Amino acid sequence: RYPDDPAAWYLLGEVYFHLPYQSLATTENKREPFTRALTLDPTYLPAEIHLVDLAFVAADETAADSLVPHFREVARGSAYERAYSVTHALAFGDAATKSRAMAGLDTLSFDVLRHIPGLLSHPRFGEESKAVSAAVRSKPEYAAVAGFVDFFYGQALLRWGDLETLVGLVERGEMSPPAVASTLGTAFFAGIPLPDGLS
Repeated sequence: RYPDDPAAWYLLGEVYFHLPYQSLATTENKREPFTRALTLDPTYLPAEIHLVDLAFVAADETAADSLVPHFREVARGSAYERAYSVTHALAFGDAATKSRAMAGLDTLSFDVLRHIPGLLSHPRFGEESKAVSAAVRSKPEYAAVAGFVDFFYGQALLRWGDLETLVGLVERGEMSPPAVASTLGTAFFAGIPLPDGLS
């Protein structure tokens, strides 16, 4: 009814982005509404955020390289700007840039760190994601958002096929109960075999 309303396109993208199993949305299905929203209103920052998210999740270096500079400019000084800059360095930087970003993880504020794990879920970024998750979990603020952080880590472990690490976290009680439930639910519906004691 409102094809010229960027908010309507953005909300459609939100459904595809945040309910991927219910909507069965492909990466392109998710990208298209956000692109339409930005075409209608180039200042619509929420749509741009998710386009950058999708570039990282798909390990699409070309898309990330084209989107991140503008995003950094419009989000300058925010935790998002810093988090996405560090993520870009970890994901697509040369060896020296990546090394500096890894070495600086413990100096980042929690408000910055907490945004990064969900962006590094592609198997290509496994080592970087584990380092970031360890840095997040080492902060005292972690307890307040454990469900959020652990959710992304659990989903990433499934995506990478690293069931040994996942099983260890669950058995040792090192993953928040809501994240355990969502991770095991995803494994069940995807037909990923886990030890009987976890199901």
